[in-house]
Amino acid sequence: MIQLSSADFNNHGFLAHDFVTVTAEGEVMWFVSAMLKTTCRVDISMFPFDEQICEMQFGSWLHSKDELEYVFLPIGESYDKVNLTGCDQARMVNRALNVSYYRDTDWNLTNATVHYEARSTDHFAAWEAGSGSGMSSPEDQRFQRQDIVTGQMITIPDQRDFVLRIRIKRRSLYYIWNIIVPCVMLSVLTIVTFMTPVESGEKIQLGLSVFLAFSMFMMLISKCIPPTAEEIPII
Repeated sequence: MIQLSSADFNNHGFLAHDFVTVTAEGEVMWFVSAMLKTTCRVDISMFPFDEQICEMQFGSWLHSKDELEYVFLPIGESYDKVNLTGCDQARMVNRALNVSYYRDTDWNLTNATVHYEARSTDHFAAWEAGSGSGMSSPEDQRFQRQDIVTGQMITIPDQRDFVLRIRIKRRSLYYIWNIIVPCVMLSVLTIVTFMTPVESGEKIQLGLSVFLAFSMFMMLISKCIPPTAEEIPII
């Protein structure tokens, strides 16, 4: 099983030296540690009051939905907090929110859900290897499919993935006090500029000062906003 939405194709993300627990009944448990990077579509139209939704999709390229099943097992006190009715419905991952999340200074994790998602393989095709190739493992089979080609097409069953959907909200207090409040004050000064008498001799100087201040804040805002060509922030 791999992360299909990975943003780092050179590293699978799973950490090494993880041990397995084997019970007397023959049950093997493997608690995998991983550091994963995922792609996320960013909508900054409401910056700095924006809320982003990122999805991490996990699945298998080898096993079909009939061969691999994902089961969400609650642990201890989280049993009553997890909705176990309907495998295709979104669930709250309360244990991850309460135990495994480290608070960030820029973002606030507001919600996390897990659900299944079907992935069609109609656009994929694989070559069937010839007889007598001596294939003994799935890794060898994948290698031989790329090496020994007979021209015969075989059908790949549909896959079933599970998706972790994370909803995060930007902490906007910093931007309110350092960008929005000064811009509001500069807007008030702009109105004062028009009300300043010409005889005072400070009207042009005040207008230029406000213009330069607005230019400085525009540079500050452009550094804070992630570059994108799809949405333009309202601010």
